[in-house]
Amino acid sequence: MEGRVAIVTGAGQGLGRAFAIGLAGQGATVIIAERNAPAGEAVAAEIVASGGKAQAIETDVADSASVNVMVDAVNNAHGRVDILVNNAALLSGLPRARIEEITDESWATVMQINVTGSFYCARAVVPLMKAGGGGRIINMSSDTAIHPPNGAHFSHYITSKGAIIGMTRSLARELGPDSITVN
Repeated sequence: MEGRVAIVTGAGQGLGRAFAIGLAGQGATVIIAERNAPAGEAVAAEIVASGGKAQAIETDVADSASVNVMVDAVNNAHGRVDILVNNAALLSGLPRARIEEITDESWATVMQINVTGSFYCARAVVPLMKAGGGGRIINMSSDTAIHPPNGAHFSHYITSKGAIIGMTRSLARELGPDSITVN
């Protein structure tokens, strides 16, 4: 991964943090694209302290302008994007709710972060990946999209993860000829 530049969204904690640390451990320069700036800075500092290369950029994936600013900053600093891990998602703190209890606002927020945010990030990096001869986009879904648990009461979250599967399959076919894999 030496010389590669990887963006990991939602890398201030949990799986995103683990992905960022793993990529940095393999030699990639990792961009922590995180809405919670202190958490993102802490992960970047942790990576740098262990000898890796990382930079935190405060990013709200639900805001296309914020995503574009982040990708422009990465391009200006590194001249490339090789890997995008679309990890940012809203689940933690999301209350269980039956369909008739899910508000319009809650539905829209989950879709905006979990689905549209991944779309914004992919759309922003694809031109750089094409210019660089290819790349990798990794979209995080959930097995609940295929096998929803009984009594889950998270139809907004589960639906958003199903949408990620559809988008991933579509982008894989569209971008494969450009040497961009989407999984």
